[in-house]
Amino acid sequence: MTLEIVQAHPATGEVIDLASPTEDLARLVDQIRDLEWRARQAKRAVTDELLRRMDHERVWTLETPDFKVSGKSDRPVKHWKVEQTHETLDQLAAEGLITQEAAGRAVQPRVEYRVMAKGMNALLASPELAARLADCFTEGPPEDRTVRLEVKGAR
Repeated sequence: MTLEIVQAHPATGEVIDLASPTEDLARLVDQIRDLEWRARQAKRAVTDELLRRMDHERVWTLETPDFKVSGKSDRPVKHWKVEQTHETLDQLAAEGLITQEAAGRAVQPRVEYRVMAKGMNALLASPELAARLADCFTEGPPEDRTVRLEVKGAR
């Protein structure tokens, strides 16, 4: 027994025949992409109105019988200059105005390594290096595969 997956067009509800010609499927991707853009625009407008109401009421959680809507306040966000902040905290600790522990709770070091695909692929091209690196990764199916659609000519 084969399980058939039925996909509905998000705007019309019509069943999408996944056996349709490529041209038709590409057209559907284009239509859906347009719907997504329109949905993002509408969501942004509604979000802006909810935030305007929250700012006006000076509360950032609104509740109705069916929903609880929370948003960030309109208070300015601090963008810290990390190196300067670290140096200043060290000076404050040296002067005895704060403890070293207080400085450590305010700013902490972070070392983060990222694997760079291009560099690793260059190393893996060598059989000797590939053998040494073989235990450093696992393989699985690619994530979030998409297609790129370019609209040509007039619609």
